[in-house]
Amino acid sequence: MFEPGYTEVVVFYRFGEGIEDYFIETVEARKEGAYFKLVNAPVFAPNLSAEDIVRCREENGKNYYEELIHASEFSTIQILVNSIEQKKGIELALAAYECDVNPYVAPNFIVLTVYPDADYRSIQKYLMSKVREDAIQFKEASLRTKHKASLM
Repeated sequence: MFEPGYTEVVVFYRFGEGIEDYFIETVEARKEGAYFKLVNAPVFAPNLSAEDIVRCREENGKNYYEELIHASEFSTIQILVNSIEQKKGIELALAAYECDVNPYVAPNFIVLTVYPDADYRSIQKYLMSKVREDAIQFKEASLRTKHKASLM
C-alpha cells in the first residue's frame, strides 16, 4: 500500500515481437493536476525515470501509463551483477556517487537512479571498469540529456 496522496501507475511495455513478449510493472506516483509524477524509477521500463511526468488513462480504478509528458533530469541505469559475492561492494561504491541504489529487485540486479547533478562521466567510468573486470553488465535504460552531454 502507498502513503496517502500516492498511487500506482501501471506500465505495460513490449520487449520483443511475440505475443508473450511484454512486461507489466507498477510504479509509485503522485497525482499532479491531470498527470502523474513518478516517485521512483521504474525497474525495467525503458525511457522512464524518477520524477518524470506522465499521462495515464484510468480504467477499473487503475492508472495505466500512456505517454511521457515531461522527462525529468534523473537517469536510470540497470545493472546485472555477474558475481553475487561482488554485489555489496558494487552497491557501496555506487552509493558514493549522487545516486539512489536499489539492490532489492533480484539477487544479481541493481537499479541505479542518477541524480541530475551527479557526475555521470565518473559513474560511467566506474561501471565500464566493472564491465572490463567481467563483474557486471549494464544498460542505460533512461539516460537523460544532461548526463549524455557529460560524456561528450
